[in-house]
Amino acid sequence: MTIRGCRTKRRLGRGITDFAVALVLFWIATFAVVGGQHQALAVPLPTIGKAAHFDSPATRATLYAVATDRALHAARASRARHNQAVALLSVTIAGLIAFNLAFWRHLRRAYASPRRGVWRRG
Repeated sequence: MTIRGCRTKRRLGRGITDFAVALVLFWIATFAVVGGQHQALAVPLPTIGKAAHFDSPATRATLYAVATDRALHAARASRARHNQAVALLSVTIAGLIAFNLAFWRHLRRAYASPRRGVWRRG
């Protein structure tokens, strides 16, 4: 393998490592801050009128079951959207960190002071 191929492979490996470390650190920080907290599930009860057909316990139980099912479904959908948003945010932040580190390394190489005793172009 050529020297240029080795350099490219090493730089790509560093970029992937930077991305993975930033992703892991983001998730560690996220779980440290929000790990023990859970959203309370508030189930709205249906409004029950004073009409005679709503007075039976079976009807009230059915209405409560329907309301609970809808609320649970909405809570699951909300939680899924929240998880997707956090995952997208973590990948974006890890990508930005990896890109910034790669750019910083490039600038460090490009503007490195020349070595002593090395011929320079005039």
